[in-house]
Amino acid sequence: MPSIVEKALRFDALKHEKGEVTLWGHSCLINPIIGVLVRDRLTDQLVKGDTRKKIDYFSEKFQAYMGVRITGEKFGYSQTFKSKKDLLLFSSGQSDLLGYGSSEWVRMDFQNEHFILHMNCSYAKVYKATLGLSKEAVDYWNAGAWAGVLEYILGKKTACIETSCIAKGQPYCEFVVRPMDKWNKKDPLVKANKFVFEEVVPDLGKVRL
Repeated sequence: MPSIVEKALRFDALKHEKGEVTLWGHSCLINPIIGVLVRDRLTDQLVKGDTRKKIDYFSEKFQAYMGVRITGEKFGYSQTFKSKKDLLLFSSGQSDLLGYGSSEWVRMDFQNEHFILHMNCSYAKVYKATLGLSKEAVDYWNAGAWAGVLEYILGKKTACIETSCIAKGQPYCEFVVRPMDKWNKKDPLVKANKFVFEEVVPDLGKVRL
């Protein structure tokens, strides 16, 4: 089966014309990860608490939700998927295409609404190579993205927490995604990431494509 990159090139989804890069007709930036890392570090110095983490998480949650919605509704891809699983796997391929890192779903349980993804995250690898080991997980962009993807697919408010991270010296980044009401709020990891259960983004279903 062709990779998502091969499909994007075959269907002319990825273009570069007159200095502009577009994917599925939407403008994109090719930005070195080190630049994102430097911006994050500067933001951490300028703001307090979890503010920067919230910005990363919720901005990417919004973007990922809209990305799945655009490819599924505006371009008609939703009609080609036989199941929610197909749409989720397509979304994983999109993440790979955009350079976020390769991924593998180790649990995809639609009945119990419990999802676990392992990733070779590009951001975490650059973080570790540049700054050394982190004491905590660092991939709030990816966590927000998978919360947004599954929020669209499940049609429920969803949260994602990174439970393992390459930047901490662990072999892969692990993301657990569940509807907000399915999490154990007494879990120490949930308490440490309680901001992911906040309502920061607008009603995504009402945003125009």
